[in-house]
Amino acid sequence: MDLQGISNNLKEIQQTYSNIDKSIDFLTLQNEELRKTLDLADKKALQDREFIPILEEKIEDLQRTIRKLCVEIRNMPKNATETRDDLVNMVINLLKTVKLEINASDIKDIFRLKARKDPKNNPIIIAELGSAILKTDLLSKTNVNKIYIALAQRVITYCIPVWGGATKTHFLEVERAQRSLLKVMYLKPYRFPTNILYMTCSLLSVRKLYVLNLTRVTSIG
Repeated sequence: MDLQGISNNLKEIQQTYSNIDKSIDFLTLQNEELRKTLDLADKKALQDREFIPILEEKIEDLQRTIRKLCVEIRNMPKNATETRDDLVNMVINLLKTVKLEINASDIKDIFRLKARKDPKNNPIIIAELGSAILKTDLLSKTNVNKIYIALAQRVITYCIPVWGGATKTHFLEVERAQRSLLKVMYLKPYRFPTNILYMTCSLLSVRKLYVLNLTRVTSIG
């Protein structure tokens, strides 16, 4: 091989090494950029982890505020064409029975929860009131007793005709809600005996109240 050939080979080798050096420099630069990106991602993840508890606390505060303003109304019959205005009027009329006057503007939001099991059941109504004072007035001991009486009257005069009769299934659902309300009113535990509960409260079950009312109507007739 002549000197010219050797020189050409050396130039090719030098060019190859030069290309390798450039590739290494390029990869090093990419690696450095990737490292910076990972560092930024780690810092962002750390910031997120620090921010999550703050966000959770804010959500809990918001939920507590909403709970302070919301009331649940159960076992109110649902119409197929029911609108938001219907729900508002239903709540306003219900509160009138306990001498609590509110306007439609006092109800910030109102809706029914979706039925989880049987769609034929009456979903719970959630009403968000305009202030915690309204809810405090509503849930005072006197008003809770009035609400209990009002609901019992609604069952007899309104719900039973809508149901199409006094069926055992509907009475069981209403009495379950009745017992829950009485336990809350009188601060009794969840598994407090039913017979002792009615004796303590000096109240009749919905079925007995219905029979008593029916007997009175029959006697008057």
